[in-house]
Amino acid sequence: MARRPTSTTGAAGEHFVMYQLLRQNFLAALVSKNVPNIDILVSDLAGKPLGSLQVKTMREPGKKWQLKSSAETAVEGLFYCFVRPSEPQIRKPDCWIIPSSIVAEHVKLSHQSWLAGAEAAGRNRNDGDKRSMHFECEPLDLYPNGWMDQYFEAWNLLR
Repeated sequence: MARRPTSTTGAAGEHFVMYQLLRQNFLAALVSKNVPNIDILVSDLAGKPLGSLQVKTMREPGKKWQLKSSAETAVEGLFYCFVRPSEPQIRKPDCWIIPSSIVAEHVKLSHQSWLAGAEAAGRNRNDGDKRSMHFECEPLDLYPNGWMDQYFEAWNLLR
């Protein structure tokens, strides 16, 4: 089976999130692909803006989502929606809605922890633009295993 392109995985996640928002009486609109860091604008039924979402979708059930170093900076009114496909695929995907301030802190701490480690050959790791949001990883003091549970299906954070 051919590996699904990243663009179709991302589009699938965005459309799933749109479905979830609309069925819960939010107004939601996908933004143009050339808008950085925002995938969906969200408002209430009266049109009052509630925030924006950046959707991150795993290609297959796993333990982390890929982000860029810009995720280390919190943006007011921005939420991340992390989508993890289900296994088997007959179940709906799992979804976590997390404010960007929490994501920024977690990504920064986990990246610093990763940089402090060493590669298998004993060399220091190189810092680049890639970051990860970990679902399950070596626990950090502020982020023990299970810390994301409070954000599971937390659509209410957008109200």
